[in-house]
Amino acid sequence: MILCGSEDGRVFVWNKTSDYIPQINPMYTRQKKNRNTSYEYFKPFPKANTTCSVWLPYPVLKKYRESILTIWKDIYVDNLMILFSSDSKIKVLGNLIELDHSTQKK
Repeated sequence: MILCGSEDGRVFVWNKTSDYIPQINPMYTRQKKNRNTSYEYFKPFPKANTTCSVWLPYPVLKKYRESILTIWKDIYVDNLMILFSSDSKIKVLGNLIELDHSTQKK
């Protein structure tokens, strides 16, 4: 996935692999082959622009997962993004998954 801040304050998230398959060859429709339309966006800071947005690097995320599991036994951290605003604020957003221990072997 690709993460990008924009001038209008929104953060865009693109999926590198798109399920969209054009019905007609792009050569005939004049659509560019290198465009991906499967993206989502949101505005994390209501009164400021998002100046930088990054995914938390995997080695740090791995260490963070282990520390979270020692505090909350039922939470798994899937992805974390760090967002910086033009008014010097930082937000950390993540995908937390609740683990289901009922399906695990005893």
